[in-house]
Amino acid sequence: MMKSITSKFWVFLFLMPIVGLAQEGNYFGAAYTYNSYKLEGLIPVQQSFNTMDLDLVEIFPRTSSFSLQYGYQWDNFTTGVNFDWYRTGARSNRRDYSGSSTCDMYVNGVASSMFLAYRTNPLWIIRFSSGTKFGMVFSNIDFNVKNELYQKGVYGDDLIVKNSRLDNVITETSLFLEPYASLSFFFVRSACIYTDVGYNLNFCSLVYSIKDQNNSVKLTSNRRNRINWNGLRLSVGIKWYLGGKSKSDIKENPFT
Repeated sequence: MMKSITSKFWVFLFLMPIVGLAQEGNYFGAAYTYNSYKLEGLIPVQQSFNTMDLDLVEIFPRTSSFSLQYGYQWDNFTTGVNFDWYRTGARSNRRDYSGSSTCDMYVNGVASSMFLAYRTNPLWIIRFSSGTKFGMVFSNIDFNVKNELYQKGVYGDDLIVKNSRLDNVITETSLFLEPYASLSFFFVRSACIYTDVGYNLNFCSLVYSIKDQNNSVKLTSNRRNRINWNGLRLSVGIKWYLGGKSKSDIKENPFT
């Protein structure tokens, strides 16, 4: 049932831009986004794969990502679809005279959403709007364990390196809301630079599964999400309008 709902959601998101391509005033956007997260709840997962009592040296740093957007307008409203990519992680490490051990945890997310925004009356070439995104984030966690051992040999020191990787140790599909405010500046007749400030509220895990170190699934359940992407979203990007506007139109009203 959930697989069917997820598939229909993806189909709808991809069809929306195609249906509206021919309409004047629609736009495509791309943005560079700064993200903060609240993923401290994953520390026990990192520690469960840390069988050699390594020291936690890095924990889910703030990262930047890339996002794509398609929107169309009517009256004072804008709606459309948005795609974001998240990536962060954690690292445990220990080093001494005999070698080193490192356990890297990679946390990845792909967010697809619909949005609805309301824009105020434009002031010459500047506009302000506020809105909300609602969608799904598809997350997964991978592990990579690297052991380096120095051994003394007859002809010098040897370095023995062993790598082991586990992909999709945890996978999760969850819902999120992201209220945001946006400020746009039209620098040419059919394009604008914009900045968004929002806060992601990640909640309600729909599908969750976890594997043990033997790579077998040991839990699948519906419960509160564990991969918590809650945090600040600060974006700077550009939008290109398909209909094209003259500068005189922008000065009078950028949205007509």
